[in-house]
Amino acid sequence: MRRTFWLVPVMVAVVIIGAFALGGGLVRGAAPVSRQVTFADQINGRALRLQVEPSAPDAGGFAFRVPGRGIYVGTAGTSVRVLSQTNVAVRFQGPATLRPDTGPGSPPSGVAQPTAVTISLQATVDPTNHTGTATLVDGADTFQLVALAVGAGDIGPTVQAVESAFLHADWATVYGYMNSDVTRTNTPAAFAAQMAQADAALGPIIALRRIATGGVQADDQGVIFVAVTDDVDRGVTGGGTTTARYAMYYLQEGTTWKLWYTGVR
Repeated sequence: MRRTFWLVPVMVAVVIIGAFALGGGLVRGAAPVSRQVTFADQINGRALRLQVEPSAPDAGGFAFRVPGRGIYVGTAGTSVRVLSQTNVAVRFQGPATLRPDTGPGSPPSGVAQPTAVTISLQATVDPTNHTGTATLVDGADTFQLVALAVGAGDIGPTVQAVESAFLHADWATVYGYMNSDVTRTNTPAAFAAQMAQADAALGPIIALRRIATGGVQADDQGVIFVAVTDDVDRGVTGGGTTTARYAMYYLQEGTTWKLWYTGVR
């Protein structure tokens, strides 16, 4: 999935924490009810993706990502109990498959190919607020994650620095605040060249006014983000200006905020 970066023509890939699929076959007719929710630990990078809809064909399906180890995939079935919209309990012990983690930017996995394992998975999660705790035990190894409610924290200085960098065409600074998908696929020089070319084509930014900063949001894929609304004035050939309103989305990566993508409102 990609988002269009409208302030400059750069395609920014969406960073999904713990981006992995549970898999499943094609179903003919009406689509079944499904809700796969990701609970992400922003400190250690671990994430639990859990099917919390009891009527789904893959009810109780889970994937537990451990950076440097791999992804544990299995089905907990009736060991997943939906007690309320904000309380789901998992008490599972049984077979699973440890798969290599081949996601972009993932560290080398501890396994080279899918391996059958027997695990214990204990979790208490809140699908509404995307919070909770989980513990996976594989033999002598124990992996824990804590998905906390996230506040905007120190996003203010980041937003201010990004706005100032755009206003002054400081592409090196903008690059430093871009999300990991952009920095992984673009060198600083290549990024700056694209920005400078776009600035010349679209007209230089001569004023940027922040209109609003939204609250912290989290989606079922475990993405934590904040939307900031800015009005942007550009100079045009022959004099005068054009004004457009943008939503600038900031993504939490680890414990820092990065520019995710922007779009015209």
